[in-house]
Amino acid sequence: VLLLVLAALTAWASSQTPMIARSSELWSRGRVIGQTPVKRRTALQAAPDGSAFLIWQNMGGQLELAHIGVDGKVLLTHVLSVGGGEASDPQLRMAADGRLLLLWREGEYPNSTVRYVLLETDGALAGQPHTLSDPAIPVLDAPRLVTDARGRHHAIWADDAGIQWAVLDDAGALLAGPTPLTTSGRFPTVRVGDQGKLHLLWQQRQRAHVESLYYVVLDPENTSGVASEPEEIAQIVLRTGQGLGEPVIGLTPETVYVFWVIRDFKYAVSSGEYAFFPIESPQQKQIGPLQLRQGRYPEGLYSLGGNQTPLLVALSESVPAPEAMGVIRSQIAVLTLGQEVQEDIVTASVQASLKPTLVMDDHSNLHLAWLETAEFGVYRVVYASTASEVMENYNALTLWDVLDAVFSNVFRFSTLIVALVAVLIMWAILPFLALVLYHLITSEETLNTARSWGALVVALALEAALTFIQPPRLGAEAAWPALRWVAPAISALAAALVLANVARRRKYMHLFAAYFLFTGINCLLQMVMYFLF
Repeated sequence: VLLLVLAALTAWASSQTPMIARSSELWSRGRVIGQTPVKRRTALQAAPDGSAFLIWQNMGGQLELAHIGVDGKVLLTHVLSVGGGEASDPQLRMAADGRLLLLWREGEYPNSTVRYVLLETDGALAGQPHTLSDPAIPVLDAPRLVTDARGRHHAIWADDAGIQWAVLDDAGALLAGPTPLTTSGRFPTVRVGDQGKLHLLWQQRQRAHVESLYYVVLDPENTSGVASEPEEIAQIVLRTGQGLGEPVIGLTPETVYVFWVIRDFKYAVSSGEYAFFPIESPQQKQIGPLQLRQGRYPEGLYSLGGNQTPLLVALSESVPAPEAMGVIRSQIAVLTLGQEVQEDIVTASVQASLKPTLVMDDHSNLHLAWLETAEFGVYRVVYASTASEVMENYNALTLWDVLDAVFSNVFRFSTLIVALVAVLIMWAILPFLALVLYHLITSEETLNTARSWGALVVALALEAALTFIQPPRLGAEAAWPALRWVAPAISALAAALVLANVARRRKYMHLFAAYFLFTGINCLLQMVMYFLF
């Protein structure tokens, strides 16, 4: 009952704290900003002053805006008055005059459309919402929105007629489109290159269990729009029970990267692959596995927009939990793709961290938004940053942190005692039975003969050997593998020294008292070391 109460208190403290633990020293902790009922990516846009705007679908099916200040404080939250149906999959860009251009999908298939509106920074409408897609042709997936160097905003989406492209100006006026780019395809993703051209990637089904990824360059200055012929980057053959996640494209000034994830629903695992090629020559593509060093099962990849070198990619991956042996949790990581792939685990959450969005501001600070699982059908919207002021505020100790740490350590200590009682039986039962058998045969109860000392030494040596052979499975060895050898060695040596000192001071010592003294000290010291490390 006590353990259940402690577990409930620990879960309560973890769920009530507005902060999400971090794993990386380069990042702040995460702050919970809101809640959403859907596992869909949060829109995130950095402002020129270093603040950030987030938009997500709230629990009422409406879009909600949050403005996060340069110090990480929530300046405002505002439910947007857009649309008459369920709004989802928001895309957000900032106009040159500081206003926000919002693009979203409204409704579900087959009644889904792409809509947009211009917003003031406080969430007030700067104009009326407009429908961008053909209402008679349902939209299939989340739309995409990017901004080129001339301040034009490019909206791309997939519907039943293919991939569509439209261009908007800073005032929200339609400059061109919608223009059909393909007659089929899904999950378009786009990035803007240094020369103002759009690099577009999409997924297209060839036949059952065979999917292809196509790449094309779009030139907004060209009347036809298409600057190159579509190039097949990869053809993925899927086995029964497998599915292909949404592809992702990323750019550096010289290289194009294409990422995709294959999900195996039967075994609940996933694997990642990527292709890269010179920006002027997609025919020279090279394909290889996306190898993770600290985790596995990549999901929800998102590349940093722009043309920075090296390319940064955010994703969620399954990482071993340091406090529990055999337990893995989905954490947010940021990959740096340079000469080699570097991996930085950002979060250290006890819940699953999913669907990251990564942006960079004008001061080269990174901003990250993601989802945390909460109760059934509820996800928490979380924000973190590498900005110094945000790190200072978010990493400061709070009352919730103290409560969370206290309840977690008490619960961990309690479960450790239970685990060590179980392992104590496993360590002590065989040596104890050997001593009982010796007593029944010889009737000796005290350590007054060499034979009784010999029997005790054999029993204690057997117990010490068992502590090496069968260490407690408590998860601590994941943090320090040498602990499984250091802990039993130190505890056995200390217990033997205490026993020798006590026996030297006493004229007669009971055989079983000596055994239980050694066993108690041995197990207590191991418990303390496993708790501390």
